[in-house]
Amino acid sequence: MYENEFEALTLKLERALENVQGLVRDNDALTLERSSLRVELIAAKAEAAEANSRASNIEILSNWELMAKNRHISELNANILALQGKSVFQKSPDPTPLD
Repeated sequence: MYENEFEALTLKLERALENVQGLVRDNDALTLERSSLRVELIAAKAEAAEANSRASNIEILSNWELMAKNRHISELNANILALQGKSVFQKSPDPTPLD
């Protein structure tokens, strides 16, 4: 009777040990995957920050170019008005409403 109980406990112990070894293997695999995903996440964050920086630089440059063009247009408009003999600082009349 003790032999049967001993054999049953030995089988349970072996199964438990196999289960633990399986869990350890699964944990090792998950740890590797997590590490890999962390590396990918860090790379993706760096890439996103770089793209954000480039977008900001493009926006700043675009704004500077628009301001320069607006200034140039204003200067050309002032030259045209001066050539027409009109005052550059003369207030333009209010536009008439369209009915």
